[in-house]
Amino acid sequence: MRLLPESELSKYCDKSYSKKQFNIDFPLLIRASKNLSKVEKRELIRNQNVNRWTWKFEIEHDNYSYAISTQWYPHNDKYVRD
Repeated sequence: MRLLPESELSKYCDKSYSKKQFNIDFPLLIRASKNLSKVEKRELIRNQNVNRWTWKFEIEHDNYSYAISTQWYPHNDKYVRD
């Protein structure tokens, strides 16, 4: 597994960067303070008005936790292949 610096992870939380890199219309990741409870994390996703992220595959780095998008389809794979 490749370790990403915080600056790189932050890019995946940006809608326009995610659109450019993966051709998706929303951020690939949502960042939250590592100190949030499970309930607060669920609320964070709900507050985005669309439940497109999951904490099931949570990424933790430094003082943050990241939820990843559930809206990934086979056609998106071509954007991450070499």
